[in-house]
Amino acid sequence: MSSVSRGIPTRCDNWGNGQNKGNILTRALKEYNAMKGSFTYLRCWEILRGSPKWSNVPTMTSSGRHDDEDLELERPPGRRSDKNKGKKEFSSSSNPEILKQDFEEMNRRLQDIRDLGHRRLQTMEERNSENKKFVALQESRQMENHIEFLSKPIDHLTDDAMILSQMRRQQIRQKYGL
Repeated sequence: MSSVSRGIPTRCDNWGNGQNKGNILTRALKEYNAMKGSFTYLRCWEILRGSPKWSNVPTMTSSGRHDDEDLELERPPGRRSDKNKGKKEFSSSSNPEILKQDFEEMNRRLQDIRDLGHRRLQTMEERNSENKKFVALQESRQMENHIEFLSKPIDHLTDDAMILSQMRRQQIRQKYGL
């Protein structure tokens, strides 16, 4: 044990005898500063000392043991308890009627999910069919435009325009295997 730990029980006995809280705090800060340096968390301590977690801290007796009174501290509710408040409590009921109702409800929900999936699939198939029709219509219009382009005379074109027109005609013929 360190020398600090050995002296704690005698210090605890002498601390509160006939002194007010301000004197005790001043004395504690002086002793801490002498042993460890400056206590930088005084503002935090002032805020937290009245919180439920620290309000009923048991005191030590002269024998170095904690008083048995107020050992069970009531803490504020945590995040998990707040989350679980809205959840349905699970009960392991063996009542067949309740179990039957629960299973029927689950089956209804599953059937609703299946029906929704089938409707989505049907909608996707309809859209796919419509898209195929649209693409076929666009391709037929493009083919009509290409045939019209191939049927126009290009004798009147000069130099670069003639070369570009011939290249385009060649691409169209390759596309349709002509």
